[in-house]
Amino acid sequence: MRTANSSSTWLQRSEERLSKLLSEARQRFDSQSWDVTGWHERPSVAAAAVLTFSVHKAVRRKQRGVDSRDALPPHFIDTFKAWMVLDEGASSGTNFSRLFAAKHFWHFLSTAQAERADDFKWGTLIESDFLAFEQYLKSYCTSKNKPLSDGAVCSAIFAIQELANFLWLRGICRSIKYIAQTKQGNAARPLSVRETDAKKKLPDKGALETLAEIYHRTTTAPPGDVPELHLIYISAAAIQPFTGFRPIELLTLPYDCEVEEKILDKASPEGYRYQYGLRYWVAKKGRKSFQTKWISRTAEPLVRECIKRIKDLTAEARRRAVILEADPTRVPLSPDLQKAWVLAVADVAEILGYKTGSGITRIPEAELPRQRFPVAHKRMWFYYPRDVELYLMRRRVKNLYTVRYEDNTIQKLSESLFITFAQIKSGVPCRLLVEPITYKQLHQFFSRPTSGSSDGMFTLYGKTPEEKAMAINLNSFRHWLHHVAYKGGLQEHLLARYFARDNPQSSRPYLHFTPPEIAEYVRDEIRAGRVFGNIAKTYWSLPEDQREDYLLGQVNAGHITPWGLCARNFALKPCDKHLNCLNNCSSFLCTKGDQREVSALIDLQRKTAALLKAAEDAEAEGEQWAKAMVGYNAATLANIDVILTTHMSPDGKEGEMIRPFKEGISLAES
Repeated sequence: MRTANSSSTWLQRSEERLSKLLSEARQRFDSQSWDVTGWHERPSVAAAAVLTFSVHKAVRRKQRGVDSRDALPPHFIDTFKAWMVLDEGASSGTNFSRLFAAKHFWHFLSTAQAERADDFKWGTLIESDFLAFEQYLKSYCTSKNKPLSDGAVCSAIFAIQELANFLWLRGICRSIKYIAQTKQGNAARPLSVRETDAKKKLPDKGALETLAEIYHRTTTAPPGDVPELHLIYISAAAIQPFTGFRPIELLTLPYDCEVEEKILDKASPEGYRYQYGLRYWVAKKGRKSFQTKWISRTAEPLVRECIKRIKDLTAEARRRAVILEADPTRVPLSPDLQKAWVLAVADVAEILGYKTGSGITRIPEAELPRQRFPVAHKRMWFYYPRDVELYLMRRRVKNLYTVRYEDNTIQKLSESLFITFAQIKSGVPCRLLVEPITYKQLHQFFSRPTSGSSDGMFTLYGKTPEEKAMAINLNSFRHWLHHVAYKGGLQEHLLARYFARDNPQSSRPYLHFTPPEIAEYVRDEIRAGRVFGNIAKTYWSLPEDQREDYLLGQVNAGHITPWGLCARNFALKPCDKHLNCLNNCSSFLCTKGDQREVSALIDLQRKTAALLKAAEDAEAEGEQWAKAMVGYNAATLANIDVILTTHMSPDGKEGEMIRPFKEGISLAES
């Protein structure tokens, strides 16, 4: 048992170590608002550039200054700042997630544990604090009176756990191993919700056909009829259905992304052929690395055409990027303008992309100083070249790269495929400034038109009112391609490899089978004689002209899980298991010997065993909540054993759909 004296000594050492840690990172602490533009690994997809260390209720996305009354207290937030500064491998997105967790954790301390908030010490952090914090997050409501999503709850808990590990390694915090009770991802959801999610994540009905028709019309139009930037956007969208890139991967394609590899082909007269692919930076990996996405021979001509068009349209911007990268401290004017003593208004208007000089005179003099000729009775203005250069330098993007590697080397703008001239005035390019094409630009071009908006692709190039009201999310192509490939029979491990995922189970959210589609699958299995039970027996005993009517009435909905599927007849009775099929559900069906289901069960078995061990340890320490968790996880492990035994049993044939839980009457067979 830890005595009061030993506990006091521990806290004293913890505070001493924390003071040393803060002194190492103190140089960044003066401001309550940090500009982290230089921290972005991929600036073209970064959503924000400022970390604002204000209290939870006072956050504004574009707020760059913080009222001292709203600032998070130094004795609390300085630890987070030191963590962000010293953990140099973290991306800006990761640090925004950490700040989100910090704001919520302080709000939790100042409301639920106000007695320790003013003198909070990280050395006092224990497991029960994590449990109380998770309960706070589950009960928290946003300003719109909506609860936090399970993903946001898990993200906040994970960030605090990471901080605890960071502090534990430095002897500041005790070792804490907390397993969140909240689960995200493939949690059971009502069938209506699953169907709605599928509609949201897959492209609108008819959107692919409309995109193809718009692509043909815009790329075959006479030069000048379609803006160059729109052609780049439309070409980018045309690549997506054949590659399934994440938008972040598409936008950071290198200029030399095309790859050809010689492979054996006995069907070819030469005995070989060339396989075409695109080299890209894989996202959501611990280390940034190149991978090749091989393109099918059917899609190859179109993808080649799109890449060539984008290269041609961005060639001039790429040449300008080389000049900017040669001297990052300047935005040089053309040689003849640099030699001039002064610049006329018309010259500056042309430089900045304005059609007339009246536009630039509205620019505040504090940003772009202008001078007046000493001519009587006339207002003749002029500009010094150095002032124009300084103005352009302030408007230039801070990062002249699209990808930053771990060793701080970069993929420069001139080495990237998706770049364009910047726009000082909306819709007019300034040919002295270059920037990467951002996810925000693409999203706005393909999103559903808002009230009064007329600059979206479907609004501009759609023919019918239905086409003009369409929208595309670039990530929906990834969902669509994944779903179609799975339905076509591509194995899950091959899908994970093609879409650059570490864990095949993470592919599950990309499968969007609707209840009617699942029911049709079960009906096909019954027709093929691979499902046994009362419904199948009755089906085969009926006259042939009555079988289909019976089958449609009995199997009309269902839902799929990583471990099998359920064809419960919901018209007879709602699910009393709340879609928890592993809770001894007699309507649950699994496909004997299916390796995808077996792998998912083994993975779940490992995770459940870890949860059971943690719950048993908590129960031994007297935690009241742990008893229910022990019982639930023990029952789940037992049911997993039953299903795995069914898969391994010599009885039955491989590929048959069977019921592992045979107690009670199956509503799928009633």
